[in-house]
Amino acid sequence: MSRRRRPYLPGAIFHVTSRTQGREAWFTEPLRTLMVSFVREGIASTGAWLLAYAIMPNHLHLILRQGPESLGEVLQPVLRRIAILVQRTGGRDGHVFERRYRAHPCPDADYVRSAIVYTHLNPVRAGLCEDPLDYPWTSHRAYASRGRDSGASTHHVELALRLFASDQSASLAAARRDYGRFVRWRIEADRWRSLADAGRAEGIAPTPPATVAGDELWRTFFSPATPAYDPRRDGGAEPGNNGSADVLDLRDIAREVLSQQGHGLTLEWVRGPGKCPAQVNARRAIIRRAAAAGYRRSRVAKFLGVSPAAITRALSSHSSPPAPSPD
Repeated sequence: MSRRRRPYLPGAIFHVTSRTQGREAWFTEPLRTLMVSFVREGIASTGAWLLAYAIMPNHLHLILRQGPESLGEVLQPVLRRIAILVQRTGGRDGHVFERRYRAHPCPDADYVRSAIVYTHLNPVRAGLCEDPLDYPWTSHRAYASRGRDSGASTHHVELALRLFASDQSASLAAARRDYGRFVRWRIEADRWRSLADAGRAEGIAPTPPATVAGDELWRTFFSPATPAYDPRRDGGAEPGNNGSADVLDLRDIAREVLSQQGHGLTLEWVRGPGKCPAQVNARRAIIRRAAAAGYRRSRVAKFLGVSPAAITRALSSHSSPPAPSPD
């Protein structure tokens, strides 16, 4: 079976993940420091922008904006350099990474914000620290405090910070405070979701902070630069990895969409063929977000409890997100 071709979307933002064979913790602290330099230098030498990153003991996250070069041209030299480093320092043979890197396009400002914060909070979720500022191998410090070296371009970090801004006239310092509020909301929302899954949550989920200026920045700066996606040209997006701890899965996507929709909608109520306008609109939003992340029609249909034809109709009514690859 031939490999899927990577989507070629100059100007689009991607959430990239790559993990070691068997999830072995081969990225020691000294290696993580070198890996930050490899990532910084490798991406800076291309037309891509490094917006955020996290180097974990057994995997890495990158948020980058694709330039004129393909993702493979940007990432393969970086990952090859990391693999050689691990092999030489650890005396290992064979593959270092368990599979090809995963690259999920971020279709809108909400997805980018969530991907950046998800990346920065990875060490906290993994129990490596209690405060993300205490973990030196992410770009969180550059977002949270001016003057700290992030391993990413200062200009690009400052631009990404504006995606969290609540006021169009806000200063960079105010955008940093808005970012901090978003991080705290995400931590509280994750805690509430864990309690809800265990049947112990009280009240309603925490409300995300306002990001009006960030949404406007996306519309005027990022979104117009993203060309239309053509699955016949690109061979379809990489299929989503539902259930993986390393990327946002379908349940994460659905919950974030529902929190934006409001109306107190729950995932259980939205699933199925219900015809209530609020249900229909929420399902369409989830379908489009999942399509942009590369999930197949059959996967999304099974998750939502609807027919593949319903997925096709939802996508045909809105031309901007990419269509899922056919099965």
